[in-house]
Amino acid sequence: MPNPFTPNNDEQNDCCRFTFPGLVYEVGHIYIYDIFGICVRKIVVQTGARAKELSRWDGLDENKRSLPQGLYIYVIEVDGEIVCEGTITIAR
Repeated sequence: MPNPFTPNNDEQNDCCRFTFPGLVYEVGHIYIYDIFGICVRKIVVQTGARAKELSRWDGLDENKRSLPQGLYIYVIEVDGEIVCEGTITIAR
């Protein structure tokens, strides 16, 4: 949430926050794919107090470049099992 989000550094809806079963207690992996199925970002969410802060996406790819507006697919994995999946939209 929010969906869509607007990563434009205006301090409003600049990142997308994810929640998943086991957040805070289990390590999670968030994979973001473009519409062609290419993984553009991998986010590792460690356990503990910072888990909620780490479980967000800023609209950047692995090389810290802004991705274009559009639809993206996310998959969240915990202990090798997919626990959440869906779509998120970047609006610019």
